[in-house]
Amino acid sequence: MCIRDRYQRRVRGRNFCNEIMSNNRDLVKQQKKYLEDQDEELDEIDKTLEKIKGIGKDIGQEADTSIKLLDQIGEKTDVMDTRLRIASHQTNQVRVESSTKGLWIVICILILVLVIVLVLAYGL
Repeated sequence: MCIRDRYQRRVRGRNFCNEIMSNNRDLVKQQKKYLEDQDEELDEIDKTLEKIKGIGKDIGQEADTSIKLLDQIGEKTDVMDTRLRIASHQTNQVRVESSTKGLWIVICILILVLVIVLVLAYGL
């Protein structure tokens, strides 16, 4: 081999090494850029998840409040249902008693009228 060939091989080898090094630097830059972009996207996802977490907590609090209110409404409804049943029963008793009293009054008046008619018819 001649010196010239050896020199060209060295130059080509150096160029090849330089080219590989340059490609490696470019790859490292691309990877860094990719990682930076990925970090930014992850930060955005983190912010979004924090917002969703806050909304979830708010919904949970609203649900708890609604459950308490519904329990109170249920209790009041039970009380009112009991009162309504008692009032309905009392109304039925008054209706039955008043209709019976009215019938007895009508019967008494009719008997009295009958007695008066009989006395007037036979007594005169």
